[in-house]
Amino acid sequence: MCVLVGDWLLVSPDRLRVVDFRAWTLRMTAEGRRRQRLEPVVILEAGGMTLVVDGYHWMWDFLDALHPGLPRLGVLEDMKSHREPFRPILQELIEECESSLILVKIAEKRTENRWGCEAYEMVYIETCEEPMVPLRNKDGFALNPCEIMRKGDDYAIIADMDDLGFLVMGVCMRGASGVIRPFPARLFPNSDEAAEYLMNNRRAFEDARGSSRIYPLSVGMYSSETDKIEHQRFLHN
Repeated sequence: MCVLVGDWLLVSPDRLRVVDFRAWTLRMTAEGRRRQRLEPVVILEAGGMTLVVDGYHWMWDFLDALHPGLPRLGVLEDMKSHREPFRPILQELIEECESSLILVKIAEKRTENRWGCEAYEMVYIETCEEPMVPLRNKDGFALNPCEIMRKGDDYAIIADMDDLGFLVMGVCMRGASGVIRPFPARLFPNSDEAAEYLMNNRRAFEDARGSSRIYPLSVGMYSSETDKIEHQRFLHN
């Protein structure tokens, strides 16, 4: 699975591929000398997207999410080693992750010289067993269970809003184009009615597929006013 919801990516470990790993970065000291510093950079690929884990802190957030309690000393020695590449070791650690899914928040796509490519930086990482989608609330955001309906490479998301019902959130074209709103979001009392609504509007999938008017869905902003604006923008812009 590799599902993009706004700036959140829900991906299964088997869809993550390590493209490159670099442990060391050259930095200038106060004396003007160039010195190597341990600042890991990992370039990953998932569903046609290039992702990056940048820096010591984020590297351990990533590894701790994959394997809670992973001993650091041995992994650090492997990272620092010039004798054996760490990239295949990291790929093996990803493949051995026991969690079903990884939830990642990504920053805006950009290029950094030390990355050597244009990529989305991972700025929040955790694992989950069932599909979850972040929705805004008064405390910031909460992770809500969701059901993902697929049609080929396209998908739609039905979020469980607890006592409010089930929210049809949007449709993603081709798996990596971003979430769009070819028809208005709606709440339903159960997931079966939400699924039926999607099937009855399957023409919207086909219309949206060939449309150049693909606008991102604002993550968590599901007021009736925002919904109306986004849907009308898709239809008329």
